[in-house]
Amino acid sequence: MTFKDRVRENHLSSVSFSSQFLPRGYENFKIGGPEAGQLIRELQDDYTWNSRIFAMEALATIKDPRAVAPLCKILTEQDAASRANPISYSATDKDSNSSSLACLKAKACETLGAIGDRRAVQHLIDATMDSAKVVRREAIRALGRIKDKRAVEPLLSALTNGNEEAACALGEIGDQRAVEYLINTLLIWTRFSLLLASEYETLWA
Repeated sequence: MTFKDRVRENHLSSVSFSSQFLPRGYENFKIGGPEAGQLIRELQDDYTWNSRIFAMEALATIKDPRAVAPLCKILTEQDAASRANPISYSATDKDSNSSSLACLKAKACETLGAIGDRRAVQHLIDATMDSAKVVRREAIRALGRIKDKRAVEPLLSALTNGNEEAACALGEIGDQRAVEYLINTLLIWTRFSLLLASEYETLWA
């Protein structure tokens, strides 16, 4: 039974991965090898949602750079009607935008972060403005893993808009612009907290 057949035979209700659904020995597949090539072809499959998800899970381990282009292409997809399958990205993520397409894009961001190829940076920056929260979150995390300084300004913008994941990503990149911004933000919140505490004590004195 092929990898695709195994995936199609198991209609999972969430994106929770198990080794029994992944190609046997995938962690030993070689970069540039035919097995990894087959997984990359699975990314281009327009009708099987599960096969693409499991291919990305395996490719995150293999880190074959040939997967970058098709993964970035996934981030530009607009219509998932042919794969309509409203599956949540995780058991705890109740974001109403977590459609099958959002899940696919989020997994693509995660896989690109694992591969670490800088060709993906601009696509990931664009994904930080996606309408789905889960996609924005995984794009920000991936940018933190890649550590490209082109992401600093977009991440600062995300942080200004209240995205806490951006602070972690900026910390991983370690750019001086981010350090100064984070310190200033911390000082502002410290002063605000002290002011609130003072007013609370006055109110209940």
